[in-house]
Order: sequence, then structure tokens, then C-alpha cells
Amino acid sequence: MEVAIEQDEAAAAQVSAITLAILMQLWRDLHRRPAVPGDWRIEALMREISRRAQERWDAAQMAREAGLSESHLTKRFRALTGLSPRQFVIRMRVRLAEALMKDTRLSLAQIADAAGYRDVFFFSRQFKQVKGVAPAAYRRSRYG
Repeated sequence: MEVAIEQDEAAAAQVSAITLAILMQLWRDLHRRPAVPGDWRIEALMREISRRAQERWDAAQMAREAGLSESHLTKRFRALTGLSPRQFVIRMRVRLAEALMKDTRLSLAQIADAAGYRDVFFFSRQFKQVKGVAPAAYRRSRYG
């Protein structure tokens, strides 16, 4: 008789866990942003920018790559990410610079160049805008 009670309790726990999982999935599905035609092109562009952040990305080029007008690209990009395409490029360049700081002993000027910046002072300014701290201080605090 005790075995039957334990099995019933185990079954009830499994049903509760499955019910909770189903409810959580329904909630996620309900709150997911609806797919908008063209979003896959923007996501592909985001992956390309992430892979080639150090390259020169201007609005016209990004729009061509996504197959959208500049204004439509900016509107959809902002809706998907909360950032303009330009802000996204800056974030990806800063992320690249962070990786270089972590994995190499390159100077900040070399890191700026590798991340697509021709002016180390402009790089420092954009890095600080994104991270809240200058690159030299960031490197010291994180990587000694």
C-alpha cells in the first residue's frame, strides 16, 4: 500500500512539473514579439556585422546588405534590438576590443586599429560611452 501512495505522489509531482512547463511555454509564446517580414534579413545583417565589426559599415551599405531602405532598416533594427544600426556596429567593435584586451597584449592603439578605428581617441570615447570607463582603466581593472 505504501508503494502505491509513493507512486501516486511521484506521478502528481511529475504532472505538476509538466503543467508548469506547459504554462511557462504558453506565457513565452504569448509574449514573444510577432515576426515581421524582413526580420530574418536584419538578423543575418547583425550576424555579418558581428563577424566583421572592424570593417567600415555605413547606413547605405547596411541597407543594401539587408535588402531594405535605410529608413526601414533603421526602424526595424531599432524595434528588434533597441539600438540603431550604427549603435550596434559600435557595440560590436567594443566587444571585439574587449576580446583583444583579454586575449592579447596589444597596445590600445593596436586594439583600436584592429577594431576598425583609425583614431585611438575616438575609440576611447566610444568605448567609454558603451562601457562607462576608458579602455585603459577597463583593461587594468579586468586583466591587470
